[in-house]
Amino acid sequence: NFPPRISNTDVLEVEVGKSYPNLVTVHTTDPNGDPFYYYLEPGTAAGVSLNNATHVLSWNTVPDGFNLTIGVAASDEFVSTLWRPRIEL
Repeated sequence: NFPPRISNTDVLEVEVGKSYPNLVTVHTTDPNGDPFYYYLEPGTAAGVSLNNATHVLSWNTVPDGFNLTIGVAASDEFVSTLWRPRIEL
């Protein structure tokens, strides 16, 4: 069984204080055709959410701070893959 593949860019550009209801759609495929679901990695920045139905990542008010991270995992119940883009303010 192969893990799902996330094919998004490695950089997200955001502005402090702005909200992004449709920041990015997470593009994922599973080489085995298995159904998959998403979850946010522990430590993901406050205000980030992911809609499993639409695959849309949102960020409600980007905080001012260092080391802001977003970690999105895609799992097919057997194996997971992680997408952790660099955040550019």
